[in-house]
Amino acid sequence: MKNKSGVMLSTDLGSDDSIPYFLWDEPMTVAEFRSRLQTASTAERTRLLAKLLREARDTDVWRFTTPSEVWNKSPALAPKLGRRRPFWEFLLGRKRGSFANNRGVTSKELRDYLADLITRLARKSFP
Repeated sequence: MKNKSGVMLSTDLGSDDSIPYFLWDEPMTVAEFRSRLQTASTAERTRLLAKLLREARDTDVWRFTTPSEVWNKSPALAPKLGRRRPFWEFLLGRKRGSFANNRGVTSKELRDYLADLITRLARKSFP
C-alpha cells in the first residue's frame, strides 16, 4: 500500500528494507526504526515507542520491544498513547490509572495471558 507521498508501506516487518505500515506519516525502514529505538535520545525513543504502541497491531509491537520494556517505561508512555492507553493497560493487566506502576512483566507471562485470553474468547464466540 502507498501513502500520500507515494511511499510503499509494508506489513512485512521481517525485511530490514521494508517501510512499516505504522510509520505511514514518518517513513523509515525497519532497520532504521530499530536503530533509532536503540540509539536515539531518551525523549525520541519514548516518542517512537509510543508511536509503535499507538499505530501498530499489538502482535507486531513485540517485534520491536518487550513487555518488560513497555511496563518499565509506562510512566513516560502512558500520556502519549491516546485512545490506545486503555487497551495497553488491559493487555498488561493494569487497572486504568495505574499504568505507571513499575512491576515487571515477562514475555512468557504475557504470552501465557494472551493464549488464555484467546482460548476464553474463542469458547464464548464459538460455543
